[in-house]
Amino acid sequence: MEGEQENIPLEQIAGRLLQDNFLLTALELHLELIEAGRELSTLKEFFSNPANFERQTSPPSATSIDFPFGYTRARSQSQATLDSLDISRLSEDGTDERIAVLEFELRKAKETISGLRTSLTQFSSEREVHVTSSKTNSISSEAIRPHEQRALNFLVNEYLLRQGYKLTAVTFSDENNEQDFDDWDDVGLNIPRPPELPQLYRVTHKETNEIECQTEETVYFEEEITRLNTKCNYLEQKLEEAISREQSEPNKILDLVDVSTDTSDIPVSEIKTVSSGPPARVESKFEEAAAEDEEELRKLPDLFHSTLLRLLSISPDRPRPVESLLHLLLETLPSVISSKKEESIPLILAAIPEAKSSDQCSALISLLLNIRKKPQEQERIVVVEGIKRLASDSELLEAHILPQTWELAGYKSMERRLLAAEVCLAIAPTAPARLRQAMVLPVLQQLLLEAAEPEVRVAVVRALSLVVAFTAQEDKYLQCEELCFLAIEDQDSGVRQLAQRVLLPVLAQWALQLDRLESSLVKRLLSRLKALAHDPRCGPMIGAVGQILPFIVIRLASHEDVLDRMDLEQIKEISDIGCDLSNPLIFLEPNSNTNAMLQALNLRLSDDSYQHWPQMDWVLSAFIPGLFDALCSVDVGNEDALLAYVKFYHQLSKVMGKHFTLNRIKPMFKEGLRSAEESLSNLDNNSEPQTPPSLILIPVLLVALLTTGDPNDTMELSNTLRHLLILLPSLKLPLAPLKVSIFHLCRAIALQETVLACLSEASKNSRPAVRLAAAQLTFHSLSCLHESALTKFVLPQLAMLATDLNEEVKEVVVAAYAELASQPGVAQAESRTTLQQLSREALTSHVMSVAVTKAMTRLLPTCDPAFAEDVVLPQLCQLAAFCLHGVTSQTRRMDLGQALVAALSTALQVPLSRQAMAATLVPALRDLSSVCEQCMHVHSDAVNNWLREAEARAQIEPATPTTPKTEKPHLVQSAMNSGRKSVEDVKQRMSSLLKKK
Repeated sequence: MEGEQENIPLEQIAGRLLQDNFLLTALELHLELIEAGRELSTLKEFFSNPANFERQTSPPSATSIDFPFGYTRARSQSQATLDSLDISRLSEDGTDERIAVLEFELRKAKETISGLRTSLTQFSSEREVHVTSSKTNSISSEAIRPHEQRALNFLVNEYLLRQGYKLTAVTFSDENNEQDFDDWDDVGLNIPRPPELPQLYRVTHKETNEIECQTEETVYFEEEITRLNTKCNYLEQKLEEAISREQSEPNKILDLVDVSTDTSDIPVSEIKTVSSGPPARVESKFEEAAAEDEEELRKLPDLFHSTLLRLLSISPDRPRPVESLLHLLLETLPSVISSKKEESIPLILAAIPEAKSSDQCSALISLLLNIRKKPQEQERIVVVEGIKRLASDSELLEAHILPQTWELAGYKSMERRLLAAEVCLAIAPTAPARLRQAMVLPVLQQLLLEAAEPEVRVAVVRALSLVVAFTAQEDKYLQCEELCFLAIEDQDSGVRQLAQRVLLPVLAQWALQLDRLESSLVKRLLSRLKALAHDPRCGPMIGAVGQILPFIVIRLASHEDVLDRMDLEQIKEISDIGCDLSNPLIFLEPNSNTNAMLQALNLRLSDDSYQHWPQMDWVLSAFIPGLFDALCSVDVGNEDALLAYVKFYHQLSKVMGKHFTLNRIKPMFKEGLRSAEESLSNLDNNSEPQTPPSLILIPVLLVALLTTGDPNDTMELSNTLRHLLILLPSLKLPLAPLKVSIFHLCRAIALQETVLACLSEASKNSRPAVRLAAAQLTFHSLSCLHESALTKFVLPQLAMLATDLNEEVKEVVVAAYAELASQPGVAQAESRTTLQQLSREALTSHVMSVAVTKAMTRLLPTCDPAFAEDVVLPQLCQLAAFCLHGVTSQTRRMDLGQALVAALSTALQVPLSRQAMAATLVPALRDLSSVCEQCMHVHSDAVNNWLREAEARAQIEPATPTTPKTEKPHLVQSAMNSGRKSVEDVKQRMSSLLKKK
């Protein structure tokens, strides 16, 4: 019996236990066998499957698993988690057994996972070994495996975090939310974590380069060895033949010089040709030999060379790398960051001529023109230079460049529109005529009409000037003229100046060639000039007429009657009548004898018996009268237009000559002034005089016309000026025409005495209005007078007017003395002394008090500190006390208070001593503060701040402000005398100051 029991196999016992459902007994047996090292496969398979531990509640189905000895268990719903086990179905008595089962299941699950990881790791390692052993640098076409993707994702995320790309790492982690980037075991490989991504790259790159270099060197040296072995065998054979021949013929010597290097006799079949040279990194004597051979290559004719290559099936036009560059640029450049795109401009320029298709070419040009949303100046320069070189191909220009330039003109970005204008400027000289007129000109027109930025319009005017200069079709003239006038009347001064200086002369030169100068261009200018008489753009339009005046003169001189008078032997040099493009020496042909033509024209115009020719009739009947009518329409107060007319008529007199000016132009002005004087003289004394428009003729007549004669003969100028100095004030007309005239006349030193003599004579006139006008005009001309004229004429005139009974005259005289006293020169000391004497009347006259206050304000910034502390500040202190206590009229107090506010604010900015501030400035500010509290509340805060600042600088305690009530006469007198020194003390101080100087 015992022997039989010993012979029972353990497999049967295990099967019996499982079949009878003695699972715990079978489990104990399984564990004891494992500890004894005798594990049974039946028990291992059974306990490795969690499905065997779920109670069978239904009949066996197709999904049931059959075990040995007829044991069947249903498959569990989930093998990955313990939640699928119905633990509640087990009794509480079997708690320990249930825990043991769960622990066993957990251990077996971990073993399963570990096994799977081991298998996956082995598979990955075998794959990597296979890839490494291939010794190739090509990229595998197989799809990436899941474990490879998870490993790469982990390394990429780690690289992003270490390099500081935190936002990118967060986004990358969100897009791969099924993977845990914090745990390497989540990748699923049973291997240690590999090095970081940069280190892997360096190692891989280094190994790849070493493999490639070793492979290339190996192939090269193997080929070299084969070739040298063949050569050695051949030379050994030749040497043996030579030795045998020498032995048979000893008297015959064989020349073996350089036999080791002579390979011309080697059969081609015995030498293996090497198609490629050694790598660049390998340096040997064979490279030097190859270089020597290359220098000794025979130069073949081009046709012979190409035919030879064709017969040998070697194409001379192999695909170049730039063809691959086309695809690369189109694919990668749009994704390049904006700050680096401009670096690719040279590549785009090199690739455009190599484009084989129209679409590629268009795409590349689009990349070039749209390289940046807002291309800056340096980028635009590079792009424009590249377009300029590409524009030599008319097909490329018409099909791609100009259409895309037109698209640029419609962008909202100012920089892109500016680029469009600059491209038009670059291609205008070389573009075919049909493209220049059909495409370039419309682009510029659109930009000029729609661009709001002055920078774009300036660039358009530059390009338009070049387009007009190269345009020859007459049907485009009116369109160009319209664009020119748009630019001349532009609101921006830069656009107007460029249009006048460049575009208009170019258009005038074309009009002169087309014989449309007077019939179209000048006629339109005169019409616009009259229409803009009351517009601020009137002045620029007059300047435009002056720009084309040289063209009108050349038009006159081109008549055959004038050309017949040309004396080519005695040519006098005539001063330039224009500048830049308006100079006849520039816009005419070099052999046109410009000086001789102008000299002949002056002789023709100086002859009263000359016969008129059509161009001259047009000047006398249309041009000169049209200018005169436009001038009479200008408002007298439009000083800019007035100055522009003075400059133009001065140029006209210089160009047309003295004789033409005196006989054709001056009579029109004199007749206009005479008519205006008659109409004003016939008015009743009680009626208000109407300012005639013809008063604007006065500065043109005085400055431009009456000064064209002999400089020593100023009789007509003097008489006309004396007459006008009496006429205008007597009729209560504005003095603006005389102010402009006298200011410009005094700028010529030779005419200063003539003008000042007329003003001195008017100062003695019995009419107060004339004397007042003389004083005002003298004050207006002080800034441009010479010192000798001041001493000889101005100071005596002011001294005489200082005694005038008219307070308005004295007010102007005080202002004139203040102007002279603030300027260094011989008149400074005398002006200060006289001004101090006139200030005595400040406390007796409201007009004089305001005038003296303004004069002191004018003196403060320029006078020395001693004069300011001893004279100016005490005077201002007296005036402030007078304003508070002596002025009863509210209106007059406000006028004087406004002047004192300006004066004392200026005094605070002047460096003063502490004693002067405490004695004069602080009391004056206190009085002014009281005045502001009474009638000028708007200045109260400012004056109080100034007072606190002055008290702080003077280091005195602030006084408690008290509003004065009714002041008694003796208090008023004492207030007026507060802070005031006696007149004698002031005189003594002034005398000492003058002596020191």
